[in-house]
Amino acid sequence: MRFSGQVHVAGKEIATLAIHEHGYALRYLIERGLSPGYYAGPPSGCAVEQLLGVPLDPPALVRLMLGGAPVLAPPFELLSRAWDRKTGEEVVRIANANARQELRFAWIRDRFVVSGETHWARTTNGELRRRWSFSHEGFVTHEGVLLAQKTRIEHPEGRRIRVVVLDYGKRVINPFRAVGTGEPGSANDGWNDSDEGWEDDEQPEGDPQAAREEQPAPHQPVPEAKTGARSGPEPELPTAFRLDAGDLPKRGDLCRRP
Repeated sequence: MRFSGQVHVAGKEIATLAIHEHGYALRYLIERGLSPGYYAGPPSGCAVEQLLGVPLDPPALVRLMLGGAPVLAPPFELLSRAWDRKTGEEVVRIANANARQELRFAWIRDRFVVSGETHWARTTNGELRRRWSFSHEGFVTHEGVLLAQKTRIEHPEGRRIRVVVLDYGKRVINPFRAVGTGEPGSANDGWNDSDEGWEDDEQPEGDPQAAREEQPAPHQPVPEAKTGARSGPEPELPTAFRLDAGDLPKRGDLCRRP
């Protein structure tokens, strides 16, 4: 699973993240809870959380940006399935021992597509607390694939709701064909350039049953990088997935545990 993308505000690069099967690299240019610099290490979802505020592992992030919705880890049970007449969406609610999700599907161009999701996690005292919601907007056909033009992500941050809007400026569905490596690609091999908008909303947290929520994104663990000898040399990465420090100070692994 490979991904590369940039975050811009007012046309200025704020952060660049590259993820591949051997690790991640992050160029961070602002002082926002993290010192500016270059971070790199084994595969981990914490670099994604630093950018978006939600703990998505790299495969879940790619599925989200390609218009999908990661689903709760099994075993899970189906709680309900119903048609929402007000929004014109099919609503499916599922749950496992640790979390609950509401998935929404819209009928667009003769097919059902994921339109949104909401994820609640169970706290230590057994309560369900919303972790995040997202919605896909403005579906268009790109290289034969129906994709959203924007993805809106909301997550609680104290008493506020943090809103991040991913506006997909350029998307390459098959980067191997684009860079001429000759390697096979798939719908999960993609990289995105996205503009990200930050907004604060004072609205308080609502009851999961009361608010209109949107699409699922489960947290699936990413295997730790193996430290032993490899069976052969690592394959050369296409340029789209390479990222170096440039003139930024090297900060080490953002995701290392103390």
